[in-house]
This record gives sequence, C-alpha cells and structure tokens, in this order.
Amino acid sequence: MKKWAIIILGILLIPVISAAENPIKIKEMESGKGFLNISYDFDNNGFVGNKIDVEIWIIDFNVTEIKREVDSFPINKNGNIKRNFVMEVPRDLTGVYYVYMALSNDLDNFVKQSVVFGESKTTGNVVLAEGSGGKLVVYIIFVIVVVAVIIFISKSLFLKPRSPDEKGVDDTDSSKHGWLFVGEGGKKKG
Repeated sequence: MKKWAIIILGILLIPVISAAENPIKIKEMESGKGFLNISYDFDNNGFVGNKIDVEIWIIDFNVTEIKREVDSFPINKNGNIKRNFVMEVPRDLTGVYYVYMALSNDLDNFVKQSVVFGESKTTGNVVLAEGSGGKLVVYIIFVIVVVAVIIFISKSLFLKPRSPDEKGVDDTDSSKHGWLFVGEGGKKKG
C-alpha cells in the first residue's frame, strides 16, 4: 500500500517539478507601435556551454503565429542573467496577443504571457468615457452608490425594530383598530 502511495505522490509532483524547472521568468513587457520590449530573467544554474538561445514568438487568438525571433546571449556567469529584448512587430497590431518564450532546444517547456497592442478597446473605456473628467464623474457616482448601500445595510443590521408602544400607537382607542378588540364569539369588547 505504501508503494502505491509513493508512486501516486510521485506522479502528482511531476508537473510541479517540471513547471519549476523553467529557467525563464518574464518580468515586464511593454508594447508600442511597431515594437515589443521584453524584460526577463534567465536562471543559468545547471547549464553548460558558452551561449544559449531563447525563442520568442507571438500568437494571436486564432493561434496564428505573428512573429518569431531568437535571443542569443552568453551564459558565462552563474545565477540570474537579466535580459532586455526588443522585438519588431507589425505596426498595425491591435488587441490581445500571447507571447511565448522557450529554450530553442526545448520548445515544449515554454512560458506564456498576454500582451495588449494598440489602444485597448474594451467596454470599460466606453463606460468611463475618454479623458480623466468622464472617469472622475463615474468614480464619484460609484463611490456614492457604494456608500448608500453600506448605510442601508448597516441601518438594517444595527437598528432594532421598534415596538408598537414606541411608535406611539394607542391601543385603547377601539374605534381605530376594532379588530384588535374582538372577544369571544366574535363580538366587540366594550
């Protein structure tokens, strides 16, 4: 029984170990008209040789490859190597794309990150309008609505209901509330 538990645990840990082995860590990406600037760290520990090739490619949402380039650099020091790679891209790219990075000899072990090219055309910009003046008004309205909701919720939670005596109801006047003073047999008292 213990052997099966160890085997199952080993199988479950394989994806965790292989994911931790990727030496490429993307730090920041900046897109502009006609370029993509990628800052990443490369962990050189465990690599033998003088240089390494990292393939970088961009895919759109239809899984069509837009551009592929190779970043070659020397690995003559141990530890993290900080890299800054500028990739030329078509100037008319707009929307969300995915950037993949992997060692040239192990393309299946990649890192992936999304990047937005061009102006972001989302519903948020339509609602908030262009310019900071429109955004400010929407933010103020949003804050007022949130505060009002908090006030109503806190009133309903923290205020105890008042009894009829506290509300000023006089139960001695039978003409107002005759149904309150019905006695036995359905006849009115008094």
